[in-house]
Amino acid sequence: MIVAPWQLFVIRVVDRVGKGLRTSPRDALIADSTGPSVRGRAFGFQRGMDNVGAAFGPLLAAGFLWLWPTHVRALFLVTLLPGLLVVVLLLLGLREAPATGPPPERLRLTLRPFDRGFRRYLLALLVFTLGMRVTPSCWCGRASSAWPRRCCRCCGAPCHVVKSTSNLLLGRAVEPFRPSAFIFLGWFVFAGVYLAFALATMAWEAWPSSWPTASSSA
Repeated sequence: MIVAPWQLFVIRVVDRVGKGLRTSPRDALIADSTGPSVRGRAFGFQRGMDNVGAAFGPLLAAGFLWLWPTHVRALFLVTLLPGLLVVVLLLLGLREAPATGPPPERLRLTLRPFDRGFRRYLLALLVFTLGMRVTPSCWCGRASSAWPRRCCRCCGAPCHVVKSTSNLLLGRAVEPFRPSAFIFLGWFVFAGVYLAFALATMAWEAWPSSWPTASSSA
């Protein structure tokens, strides 16, 4: 049981470590199990379904707390059940193809194996992620000045619905075009929306400005 703030910090850090461990293998599984002609559609479907869960999860949690507002610990115990179910499904249903090629190299934090194009993209992604991770808390705070705090718990749901829809639709359009074109388009929309958000003067404008941003950050 959490009784001190540092314990919450440690748990959150461990949670992010888990995300880092699972993201790359997940993407590798998707790439290995799909052909080049449908790879963009597969990744778009995966991101779309991920955001469907991100949209409905907060709504279910808000409904739980609306019925039992003092049972926060029980809510965390309930959320443990889907995680356990996923582990069981992976153990019973995942059939990974045997590895081929040379054995993996020892882990080294170096960019030497990658070309200049990848390094430039990595730098651009780093700069973009800095902005993407800072701003969501700002528009959530802006929304809280216009609506009751209980309503703001669900303010991210429409954003994830938009993001899920754009993932499903645009993922299908990647193959006929260059993926870089969609990356540039998403970043351009992201920059334009946050410019408009910076110039906004009313709190309600946080909602419509956040929807295309969620789509562009897919």
